[in-house]
Amino acid sequence: MQNDSENTSETRALLQCDQTAVYRIRWMLICSFMVMLSTVVICISMESVYMRWLANLGAWSVGVGETVPLAGPPKVSSTWFPPDQRTSATSLIAFCDYMGVAVSFILDGGLGVLLFVMLLMYFPAQPPRPPSPSAATERTQWISGLRALVRNRAYWLVVVACSTPAGILGVWQSVLNINLSSRGISQKTAGYLGFYQTVAGCIAGLLVGWFSDMFMKRMRITLIVLFTGASMATAWFTLICEKIIPLNYPSLYISCILIGVFINGGIPLFYEVACEASFPVGEGVAGGVLTLVNILVGVLFLAVLFAKNISYDWMNWVLLGSSMLALPLLLCFPERYNRTDLDIAPPHTT
Repeated sequence: MQNDSENTSETRALLQCDQTAVYRIRWMLICSFMVMLSTVVICISMESVYMRWLANLGAWSVGVGETVPLAGPPKVSSTWFPPDQRTSATSLIAFCDYMGVAVSFILDGGLGVLLFVMLLMYFPAQPPRPPSPSAATERTQWISGLRALVRNRAYWLVVVACSTPAGILGVWQSVLNINLSSRGISQKTAGYLGFYQTVAGCIAGLLVGWFSDMFMKRMRITLIVLFTGASMATAWFTLICEKIIPLNYPSLYISCILIGVFINGGIPLFYEVACEASFPVGEGVAGGVLTLVNILVGVLFLAVLFAKNISYDWMNWVLLGSSMLALPLLLCFPERYNRTDLDIAPPHTT
C-alpha cells in the first residue's frame, strides 16, 4: 500500500506542483477531497476479499491528493504571512502534517470528513492585502518556472541536500521494525522509537522555524549545524546497532530521537531556502519539484528491499551517508535571499 502511494505521488507531483499558483489556494479543495476519500474508502469493509482493492484505491487517492498539500506550505506561508513569520508558518504546517499521521492511529476516517466539511465552509484564497512586496510580485508560469529551475545550480544543491536524507528517513522510519528485528529489538520498541522520533522532529521543526524568523537570513548556517548533529546522531545509532558500541536502551532511544530532531527539524528551512533561491519562480513549482525528488529517493530506497536474500544492515549506513552528504552541499550553496531582500528593502522615495 505504501509503495502504491509513493509511486503515485511521484508521477503526479510534477504535473500538479504549480496548481497552487495557477488556481490559487482553492485547488487545495480538490486534493483535500481525494485525501478525505481515501480515509472513507478503507472504512467501507474489513473483509479481506474487499480490503485489498479498497486499500489500493485509498492509496491511489491519497497519493494523488497529497501532491499539492505536500508542496503547498511555502505557498501558503508566502501568501498569508510577512517575511518574519514565513518560516514559522511553514514549520507549523509541516508539524500538522506529521501530527495528522500520529492522530490517524487512534481516530478513524470520520475526522477527515469533518475537516473537509470545515474546509468547504471557509477557505479563502488569499488575504485582502498582500502581507509583503514579494507576495504581490507576479510569479513565473509553470513551464517557464521549470526551465528556470533546471538551470539554477543553487536550487539543485538545496534539493539534493534536503531530499536525500529526508526521503530516506521517511522510508527508514516505516521499516524500522524490520531493520531492528534482526538485532533482537522487538517490534513494540521499534514502534516507540519511531513515535518519539516523529514527535521530537515535529517540535524541533517549530522551534527551528521560530528561531529562523528571529534571526533572518541565517538559514544556511542553521542547516549546517542541524546536519552536523544529524550525522553524529546517526553514527551513534548505527554503531549501537552494529554492536561496536554496547547496546543499551537509553542510548538507543536518545540517538534515534536526535536523528528526527536534526533531520526533520531542518525540512521547513529547506523548503524556504529553495523558494528563496528560485524566486521569482512560484513556490508551488519550487516546492513541488523538491517534493518529487524527495518521494523518488524514498521509492529507490524501498526498491532495494525487493532484492532477494538481502540483509538489512545497509539501511543505517545509507541514512548516515545521506546525512553527511548534505554538509558539503550546504557548504557549497551560494546563500541568497532574493525574496526576503525584496521584502526588507527600504521603500523608494521620489
